[in-house]
Amino acid sequence: MNSGKVAFIVTKNGKRICDVIDECSQRGSTILKAQGGYKQDDIQVVMCACNSKEMYQVRKSVKDADPDSFIVVVESHEAVSYTHLTLPTNS
Repeated sequence: MNSGKVAFIVTKNGKRICDVIDECSQRGSTILKAQGGYKQDDIQVVMCACNSKEMYQVRKSVKDADPDSFIVVVESHEAVSYTHLTLPTNS
């Protein structure tokens, strides 16, 4: 994937958010364990990279699924998944 967007979604429902992202955009996501700065409660941050058009749907779907979530969207220059990419070896 070349340039696009990355969403960081702060939530207490990480698995549900991952399922919603998969349903609406067929994109994978990653759950990061985190801790709230004020109350030190356990939370999750779901990270997802996609193009701008898909990000619109991700934002809408996440808001519908978890209105209490907090979403930060940033520009991404490049995203590479090594699990789906065969790299040449130096033999």
